[in-house]
Amino acid sequence: PKYSRVDPAAGLKRIFGANGWIELGKSLLKVILLGTIGGWMLWNAAHSTIGLASSADLNQALLTLGGIFKGILIAMAFGLCAIAGIDLPIQIIRRLGKMRMSKQEVKDEHKSTEGNGEAKGQMRAKMRAMASGGLRKSVAEAHVVLTNPTHFAVALRYDRGKDQVPVVVAKGRGATALAIRELAGEGRVPILEYPTLARAVYYTSKEGQEVRDDLYTAIATVLAFVFGLNAAAGGTTGGVQPFVTVPKDARFDENGMKQA
Repeated sequence: PKYSRVDPAAGLKRIFGANGWIELGKSLLKVILLGTIGGWMLWNAAHSTIGLASSADLNQALLTLGGIFKGILIAMAFGLCAIAGIDLPIQIIRRLGKMRMSKQEVKDEHKSTEGNGEAKGQMRAKMRAMASGGLRKSVAEAHVVLTNPTHFAVALRYDRGKDQVPVVVAKGRGATALAIRELAGEGRVPILEYPTLARAVYYTSKEGQEVRDDLYTAIATVLAFVFGLNAAAGGTTGGVQPFVTVPKDARFDENGMKQA
């Protein structure tokens, strides 16, 4: 948990930051200025209102009071104009500062994008290096590739004349998984998305090793689907993927932790 979200000191720091002090100062200035103007106007008008309560001429009394309040309102309006004249330069300066920050953010984003481009270039170079080695040969032997769909990939082989049970010929995550997918695409090896099953094979079997016993049924279902497609459509994938069930003991999350 992020304790800074409930930290009173951090909250006060956000409230009374630079902008907070500026807004507080502006509010105090408005109160002081308008209060001073109003008080001064009332003080000057005090002698004019002393006898109004006992005045017999009600209309004249109302006119006098109206004139006093009108003068106060006009004076306060001028006070607000003065405050606006002070506030406007402050707002312009703050806006220019934000624009400079925005330009800097654009530069930082550009640098970040270039950095991401470099990282992608390194990943592509790594994929090419892996593809040119034994990984290409291993994926070429596979009959199907199971994916997560992008973070994990496992290539399985089941040669009836060679293998008693399906064998993991290649597996990987991240850049290796992408390389396996690319090689499978080039070699027209079927690529099927079975996230739970792909992680199960990835975390329970090594390369060159047979799949675990409790995964036979699920993998056999997938292979039967693939072989059926190959026989019916000359190797072209299509149709509806069959549903498979992965045993609870073989269900893992992306970090290799068993799921409940």
